[in-house]
Amino acid sequence: MVRAVATACALLASSFLGCTRAGDSTLRQGLSTASSKDGLALGSVLGDQIHIIPFDGPELYLIANPAPSVAVFGTSGTRVLWWVSGGFLDFYGEVTLTSLDGRIIERARPQLPGFRPLALHDESRRLAFIANARTRGGPSGLYWAELQGQSSRFISEIDGGSEPDWSPSGRSLVYQNREQIYVFDTTTGTSMKLVDGHDPTWAQNGVWISYTAPDGRASLISTRGVPQSWALGSHRPISPIRWSPNGRFVAFSERLPPLLRLSYTSSQLLVSRVSDGETIAVHRFSWEAVNWKNFSWIFGYKQMSAHYAVIDRNK
Repeated sequence: MVRAVATACALLASSFLGCTRAGDSTLRQGLSTASSKDGLALGSVLGDQIHIIPFDGPELYLIANPAPSVAVFGTSGTRVLWWVSGGFLDFYGEVTLTSLDGRIIERARPQLPGFRPLALHDESRRLAFIANARTRGGPSGLYWAELQGQSSRFISEIDGGSEPDWSPSGRSLVYQNREQIYVFDTTTGTSMKLVDGHDPTWAQNGVWISYTAPDGRASLISTRGVPQSWALGSHRPISPIRWSPNGRFVAFSERLPPLLRLSYTSSQLLVSRVSDGETIAVHRFSWEAVNWKNFSWIFGYKQMSAHYAVIDRNK
């Protein structure tokens, strides 16, 4: 009987219905404090809507105007790169780098057709993107460039790749190609295979790379290729494992257990404390949701909510 109650409690806790464990409570309190003090939150941009999930208040929906074709949050969580595609005769569009409160830092025009931004290292202003340079006699695939106007540099052709991720220093990039993970060195211009898997992301300590292994489990490996043990190995992410700017937390999406799936929900966004693996759910996605892979960490969400118009979801 006791075991049955404990099992039911665990299920209810994972579905936001109560039975909160002590670890859950301390994790929620730590996240709430970070939200109140530093504006720590998770953010995603889809169309003209900015979806913010803070930990000290209700979720927010803001209006991005003009609506970007793609928006990419930087590695520090304090800047956003907006790309607005061009019109009928403009094959490149324009990128604008802003602070969270909308202050324009820099504008640039892509140099290659088929441009789509993927990852921004905002301190160095280095951008990883895909492009199609075949019309200019070059390859199609993954590139990188600095927003200050230096030439685009080819990294690799990619097939079925996910979003790449910059190292904390901005000198290296981790990316996926054909279910294999590589590390690209911007200094030498060479790539090294690291491990089989997908959805790689770089930890803030610069030493670890998280990814999803071929068996579907959340995994960790050093940049030297040495597997690392960690408390999140039982999870099966369906999105990249995003590290918070302070390196204390990670966020990722995971499918709900079959018994907890409702007619309108299929997966949930989780936040885990890296030190002990304590995990809470912060959002549930409907079956129709398409942004379950797109959430990033941001610092200073209140600056964003003060600048952009808030959508009243109750109307």
